[in-house]
Amino acid sequence: MYVGTSFTAKVTDQTVIITQVGTDLNLEETPGDFIYDGSVIDDSKKPTTKGQASLTLCTTTPANHALNGMGRITKIAVKKDGVKASFTAVSFQSNMTSVETCTWKYKRTDTADPQVPNCP
Repeated sequence: MYVGTSFTAKVTDQTVIITQVGTDLNLEETPGDFIYDGSVIDDSKKPTTKGQASLTLCTTTPANHALNGMGRITKIAVKKDGVKASFTAVSFQSNMTSVETCTWKYKRTDTADPQVPNCP
């Protein structure tokens, strides 16, 4: 994060829930209650177990100076059992007073669809 000087923070109490229908992806990050709209891009050789995705923070608009963000899920890996999965990502967020670059690493703990809503 940069707010006039640089600093790093590690967040360990965060949860991400995901709803995916086809290539459409809705992702919610808590705490913080950030909702992202995304699109999955399946790997051409292993489309059922690998891929990447794009993310746009729902509040991102040219007129919104409160918080804008976007990201890229750089690695999606689903094990052959269809249950165990993980992803890594990088996101960029900014507002009028700070710029953030975040690196994400998550493992799936539940396969139930949490019904993450579309962007309002």
